[in-house]
Amino acid sequence: MDAFAWAEDAKDRLEAEFGERLRFVGLQGSRARGEAREGSDVDLVVLLDGVGADDLARYRAIVRSMPDSNLACGFVGSEAVLAAWPRHELFQFYHDTAPLFGALPDVGPFSREDALQAARVGASGIYHAACHAYVFDGDGADGILESLFKGAFFALQALQFARTGTYPRAKAELSCQLEGDEARILAIGRDWGSHRPADDDARRDLVDLLLRWSEGVMLLGSRRTGPEKHPSVDVEIREATPEEWALLPDFTYEAIFKRPGDGPVPRTVLQHPALEGYYLGFGSGDIDRCLVAVADGAVVGAVWTRAAAGYGSVDAETPELAMSLYPEWRGMGIGSRLLDAMLRIAEGEGWEHVSLSVQLDNFAHGMYLKAGFEPVEIRGGEAVMVKRIG
Repeated sequence: MDAFAWAEDAKDRLEAEFGERLRFVGLQGSRARGEAREGSDVDLVVLLDGVGADDLARYRAIVRSMPDSNLACGFVGSEAVLAAWPRHELFQFYHDTAPLFGALPDVGPFSREDALQAARVGASGIYHAACHAYVFDGDGADGILESLFKGAFFALQALQFARTGTYPRAKAELSCQLEGDEARILAIGRDWGSHRPADDDARRDLVDLLLRWSEGVMLLGSRRTGPEKHPSVDVEIREATPEEWALLPDFTYEAIFKRPGDGPVPRTVLQHPALEGYYLGFGSGDIDRCLVAVADGAVVGAVWTRAAAGYGSVDAETPELAMSLYPEWRGMGIGSRLLDAMLRIAEGEGWEHVSLSVQLDNFAHGMYLKAGFEPVEIRGGEAVMVKRIG
């Protein structure tokens, strides 16, 4: 199919439906890069002046009326929300989107620091997922390794921009710029069929390759001297004030796990009932507890518990725990401190158990295992975990 012709057709229908409210239409992903295969998704980006459920229903009707609608996916949201997205996520989003109508919000030029953060986030996810796949996923490990080698492309793009200031848009362009382990990783991701491991020795070689490379990317980023990583910054863990409970929608959003190469998640997802339970009416429940991490007078992370019917709920009596930090404050041990402090509260108040949910390839999964949480149910790639207190 001609993805650009398809997207132009969609753009015309969107203009007819939304008129002046339509601010931007673009195409991204493999179709925009000219690297699509048969059955590849058509990743359409649609921005309106604001988005509600009625707008989404109208957009859904347009998508369903399109030919090959089963291939359609992508991002829809408001331009104001996209402009407020974390810059390391916008980096890939902006560079990967080909505009068809309007313009993306002006967020200023992206720095090499933005690109390095994008690369580090991608590499950290690959590192953890490779470890987890080899140890725990048995026959499914090869499928996960395939997705990791393919997803490494996005981290490699960002890393090359951080080095050179130039963004390599396509895999063919990037392949001419890489050497050593990086060139091999990209080649494997482009042709997994020729590199699929025939035995465990070959599989171990691929895992070692991913670990060696991703560790190097993360250590490269850890040598930064920016203020957000400065060792002199004092982080205080304390009880949240009622006024700070208003930040819980933000931290619920930050708790949503995104894999390497994933596009931005629209904030309208917070209206889903399963997520609203984490923050609506907080403070009204008997086991509503919240601690925050504070640096330089600003709240940078939170951990909280509720008897919520959320993704990690096991029964009406067991408190469910949720935790997140703003991206620039991750990887500094703050999450472990928040978790330890909340578990001390749970023990002091005589709770019997605490539950939570976490994606198996989320780096935090290992932290929860270390803290004594045990899986009680696996739902796809997500684990519901419980810790016995005392």
